[in-house]
Amino acid sequence: MINLNKLKVGHWPVFLISLLSAILNLFLPIILVRLISPEEIGIYKLFFLYAQSIIFISLAGGPLYSVYYLVGKKNDSNKYLEQAWILNFAVSTICALIGFIFLKQISLIISISEKYTILLLLSAITSAPGGFYGEYLIAKGKRISGSIFNSGFEILKALVIVGAVYFTRDIHVAFWGFTILFIIKLIMAITFSIKEKIITFSFDREKMREVIKYCAPISIAGAMSFIVEKIDMIILSARLDPIHFAFYSMGCLVVPPLLLLEMSVQKVLIPSLSKAFHENNFEEMRISYRQAQSDISYIMIPALFGLMIFNRPIIEILFTDKYMDSAHYLRLYAFTYLTYIIPHDSIPRATGNTAWILKMYCILTPISILVVSYCASHYGAPGALISSVIFMFFPKIPGLIFSAQITKSTVHQLIAWRAHLFYTSVNVVLLTFCYLLKPLFESEKMWFLILGPIYAVIYLGVVNLIKHLKNKREFNHGI
Repeated sequence: MINLNKLKVGHWPVFLISLLSAILNLFLPIILVRLISPEEIGIYKLFFLYAQSIIFISLAGGPLYSVYYLVGKKNDSNKYLEQAWILNFAVSTICALIGFIFLKQISLIISISEKYTILLLLSAITSAPGGFYGEYLIAKGKRISGSIFNSGFEILKALVIVGAVYFTRDIHVAFWGFTILFIIKLIMAITFSIKEKIITFSFDREKMREVIKYCAPISIAGAMSFIVEKIDMIILSARLDPIHFAFYSMGCLVVPPLLLLEMSVQKVLIPSLSKAFHENNFEEMRISYRQAQSDISYIMIPALFGLMIFNRPIIEILFTDKYMDSAHYLRLYAFTYLTYIIPHDSIPRATGNTAWILKMYCILTPISILVVSYCASHYGAPGALISSVIFMFFPKIPGLIFSAQITKSTVHQLIAWRAHLFYTSVNVVLLTFCYLLKPLFESEKMWFLILGPIYAVIYLGVVNLIKHLKNKREFNHGI
């Protein structure tokens, strides 16, 4: 049975409150494909790919997520956090200025008009400093209010985009609404931060130096990590026309609730690891790390199996049969969700070893660019996707080895083997039954609509029943 009290602690408040916005973001393209053409869907995908790219290229991600490390500082944590916000705002502003100076050149490179390139820059550079306040609240333990602040704007974003497209049937109008909304978010975040004295506009050179020392490696590594994850999209955005890029990007189906689960676990895991590390409690670090993996794989493994076996009916139901060419991309892309199970950089980030993360990606990123570019040139979009997925697994091994050194343990001790094997075994059995029963259905759509929910219910029921019996047995032995 599911213990409802557990949903009030750990990463669950962050996950559950953010789930509504994640579901809306999942349904956003589902609605849009029924309102606009595949070509405009391609333009929509390109705009948000570049918007996301700018956030990482500006190096604003490091200062934003450094709050989960800096909040663990025993002395003057708020002063460190303020310097992180100043750094976040500064790099975002500098990025915008550079973008405006080279506006014409950037517009030509990304094949978006100068007017909408301006919106692209404004929306992208306001995103990171606008999200700082919500991340601060979560890091401070105010997980409900922090999640409500960030998720509220994500919900509004989805509503604004859908509303704009519904009434105008023009995706470009949605870009205006999106940009204005995130400017409002930034203004509100600054206002609340000033009221709570998180921001006092005081500059501390020494603390800023420490913040930069921590953030610089992780920001650069974050940009490189983004390139490794999105290199196929970035390369193909220049090679494919908007229609074929729409087919490809729809096949690379991002399921927001799944990513939200991983991010929610990380936001709780890193402060926990940081606290245990500063107390020299390495056993607690190992326990927290394995538990985080178990929490992620509990959902991620069945998601992988589901996306792989039901790829065609999923694409047909979500995006209509016009996008059926996306199905074979989805079957390959599904493997990327396995990479989230091992949070390879959590322990280095929690212990301040961000320079190591940078070194790893300095080696990995140029190799991935060369290999994926070669595969895209010789084998097209499928080759780019396969090589990109493979490279997403590469950081796991060195990450685990380095984490084992920090925690004075072995790689074997850091991996939640039993949990992963248990979830996989249950899914293999269910997968076998699904394929055996497939001939009984008149269409793949009916096969998915009937067996998909049964698959989920049986999986959750079996897993939670076995967990309940195990906990009960351990409790009885402890009496």
